[in-house]
Amino acid sequence: MKYDTAKIIAFVLGQLPEREATKIQKAIDADPELKKYVDEIRRVVEMLIQYLQEEPLPVDEAVSFDGLLIDEWDDEMDVEMDYSRLTRNKQVEELGGSPEKLADLQMVASVAKHYKYRGLSFLDLLQAGNEGLERAKKLDKERKGKTGKDFQTHATRWIQDAITRALSTQSKTIRIPVYMVEAISMMRKTLSEAELIRAFPVLAAEAENAPIHERNQALADLLDEADDCDSIGEPSVNGDPSCDSPRERYTEFEENKFLRPDDAPFSTFSVDVDTASYSKARRYLMEQNERPPVDAVRLEEFINYFDYHYAPPTDGKPFATYADVATCPWNAAHLLARVALKGKEFPKEERPSVNLVFLIDVSGSMEGPTRLTLIKQSMIELTEMLDENDRVGIVTYADDTHVVLPSISGREKRAIIDSIDGLAPGGCTYGAGGLEAAYKLAKKSLTKNGQNRVILCTDGDFNVGDSDDASLQKLIEKKAKSGIYLTVLGFGMDNHNDRMLKILSTKGKGNYGYIDTIDEARKLLIEGLTGTLITIAKDVKIQIDFNPKRVAAYRLLGYENRIMRDEDFHDDNVSAGDIGAGHNVTALYEIIPAGATVPGTVDKSRYAAQESGVKQEKTSGAADEKLADFADELMFVKLRYKEPDADKSELLEKPVAAETASMSPDFEFAAAVALFGMLLRESKYSGDGNWDTVLKLAAAGSEIDDSYRAEFLELVKKASAM
Repeated sequence: MKYDTAKIIAFVLGQLPEREATKIQKAIDADPELKKYVDEIRRVVEMLIQYLQEEPLPVDEAVSFDGLLIDEWDDEMDVEMDYSRLTRNKQVEELGGSPEKLADLQMVASVAKHYKYRGLSFLDLLQAGNEGLERAKKLDKERKGKTGKDFQTHATRWIQDAITRALSTQSKTIRIPVYMVEAISMMRKTLSEAELIRAFPVLAAEAENAPIHERNQALADLLDEADDCDSIGEPSVNGDPSCDSPRERYTEFEENKFLRPDDAPFSTFSVDVDTASYSKARRYLMEQNERPPVDAVRLEEFINYFDYHYAPPTDGKPFATYADVATCPWNAAHLLARVALKGKEFPKEERPSVNLVFLIDVSGSMEGPTRLTLIKQSMIELTEMLDENDRVGIVTYADDTHVVLPSISGREKRAIIDSIDGLAPGGCTYGAGGLEAAYKLAKKSLTKNGQNRVILCTDGDFNVGDSDDASLQKLIEKKAKSGIYLTVLGFGMDNHNDRMLKILSTKGKGNYGYIDTIDEARKLLIEGLTGTLITIAKDVKIQIDFNPKRVAAYRLLGYENRIMRDEDFHDDNVSAGDIGAGHNVTALYEIIPAGATVPGTVDKSRYAAQESGVKQEKTSGAADEKLADFADELMFVKLRYKEPDADKSELLEKPVAAETASMSPDFEFAAAVALFGMLLRESKYSGDGNWDTVLKLAAAGSEIDDSYRAEFLELVKKASAM
């Protein structure tokens, strides 16, 4: 049986609520193997605690790891005080620890702290970094100071290179058992780095006589693994301490139901141009050979992942509106209505300038080819697309935050790329602090004639500072009022916090994508550059008014977390989603025609035909909408939006005739994607639709030159075979 080790350690340490602890105790009493496992963990924890209380710490190791240079270095601290503390160790003096050299040491330390726990003592990192700095100075002298004001960026690159070379020589010879790693992970809340060092002879007996660099490497391995350990989290099902559920986090939701126009005449929702859900599903299917969790599937993000051939606006509006109706492919007795928007496009030479801050998670959980390595590739490719009118700054966060690159011109590509290329993972995840620092930098370099945006790259696994959903939502809502938009890019597998990243993008007035390959990065950041970075309309709301003479019931496919109150449609104080340049937005409604049977157990309101007493705003163009008989209309589409710098919204309206037509190839493909999502969700609303229906619709709507649609066909075939 596979046990939830993290939860058991929390139980041993007395960190669980009484109710949960009681459940685990009952499980222990009923399972001899579990009891044996718990007793072993309890023995190790008690031994660690006793050892830490009794064993003194060697001075040289304490100076290396007690955080003197790592965590307490502050540019605002008194220089003399810093220096007096540094010179207590002869090794620091050997680096040239004189008052004249202190500024250099501060610069080296600010870079080196991002590599802590990577296999060298901090003093060794300083030594290597100092050699890189001296090399940079020598080159600058040879070039007669031509690096000028960019010397710090130039020097940082050489410091990073020197440290990376030093780290590459380290061996990994000590291995720590996983339950000990997780025990330390739980105890880190009250242990310092120095105390962790003291625990090593207990953690691995062979470490007692090992060279210090090997013990330091063992600490690096331990902390890397500890950073990957999950938090205690929510109680498991039925109190069972087994660990069979995935660590990725999604928001649970129920599918939209069929509603009667008599009971709910309006369907009101915020637009959504996110695409992360589809990318995540693709990763599950192609890389993990399994279907995605039900709650990972959001139909609107599946549908809006693809490009459709809607014509852009020609009337000066930020977007064009389209609507059509056809027979529903998975239920011939029903209709399928499509409402679509197409944002205006910008020629490359007319693109507004952007002020960007790359906010990059460099915590320990970000190590790996699909995490920080892929982030660096993605941000470098984006940098190549920028020009002299744009600005870029870089902020990182792990145990703390760090401004790696103050905002500079987009033409300084070498400096930007060097700063990105030198990033390395390590430490915890102070995401809230990172957001604060990134918005502060973006505001400092605010451009009034362009657009300002923070691009957050992370797996979403915040674990230091404000990390609960409510606190982060409050923080990001406050920041969204600054006029700085947020793009959220998710990376990584296994511990990806989709739930939190969706909240950040929604409340931060931005978009959310998930990047699992460099091709996906190019789709979002290169092919969709203007859509990702340039907002053409904000607070975009859609409200559909259904004609009860034509519609017995309707169901919106997707957008469950974007549903709004009907009265919020006209309230400009209620925010909604934004549309980027060239973006498509597609919404599908399954409609049951008047006279047909409505599934479900919802009764028709006995008061529907009576005066409700609620005053409804009249729609322009209709003298008396309440009494008029719009027999030829199926529904009436209303949209509200604001210009990017406006506070008052504008209204667009469009009647939709009660006529059906053959589906266009685009309509067929959108229907195929929607049905695909419903089948993955095992939806009860999929009717007669099956995998073959999806393939038939998708094949009709696919085009030879569209690699994304071709890939979709492969995903359907793979999912159907699982």
